[in-house]
Amino acid sequence: MNMHLSGRTGKLFYGIVTLVMLVVWAAAGPSRADEAACREKKPARLIRMAVEYPGVVVPLGDDVSMDVIFTNKGRSDEDLDVRVAQAPPRWKVRLKTYRYTVTGVHVASGEEKRITFEAHPSKQVTPGDYLFLVAARTPDGKFKFRRRIQVTVRRKSTGNDEVKGIKLTTSYPVLRGPSDAKFEFSLDVESKLDKDAIFDLFAKGPEGWEINFKPAYESKYISSLRLKAGQSSSVAVEVKPPPQAPAREYPLHIRVSSGDAAPKRLSKSC
Repeated sequence: MNMHLSGRTGKLFYGIVTLVMLVVWAAAGPSRADEAACREKKPARLIRMAVEYPGVVVPLGDDVSMDVIFTNKGRSDEDLDVRVAQAPPRWKVRLKTYRYTVTGVHVASGEEKRITFEAHPSKQVTPGDYLFLVAARTPDGKFKFRRRIQVTVRRKSTGNDEVKGIKLTTSYPVLRGPSDAKFEFSLDVESKLDKDAIFDLFAKGPEGWEINFKPAYESKYISSLRLKAGQSSSVAVEVKPPPQAPAREYPLHIRVSSGDAAPKRLSKSC
């Protein structure tokens, strides 16, 4: 899940949630002449596919979830058939949006489309390395893609350093507004650890979007939060789309992590 420890020791604890779907309608855009000139510079057809995290390490029993990203750099809209071409035994897999299982994707010219790859292990899955392949192709076979996802499953730690986790919730899973507006919603962070800890705050949105965290009812920006054992706190998340953002739905991903709960150590954020 693209997490690392920055020069300090400690057990990594994290909470990840797809929190908010922003529904944006466009503000005043460029002229039709500008749009036509831009389109002429693009190739007739060019589409790309990528997986968000080609390699991840997860605790035994945890699900795997990440974005599969399609980017259309051509002048023509494109349809793609998508599937999980390979999955290990005893894993249940699917490609989905926030509502549907997906077998096909439409990507308009100049736009990006994301779907979610999910893999759920059965109780029979043991620690080890597991390879998944996600495949996509246009109906005419002009573009064909196969992307690897390597999942390493490790046994959960036991004893005093057992992960108790972090709980994240929000009251507004969907926000609507014009592309020149500023969005704001609250995020409740609840520590499930048995000692005080510092929790770092991370946000991921579309390219060019500004996402910042603020204490509730304050204007300053923050990047971390100190919580006592079992304490919860609210954080305001401020989101500003780039000028002329296309009208569509945008998912935002929020991650909260801490390593301060390592046994006999109170040291770090990650």
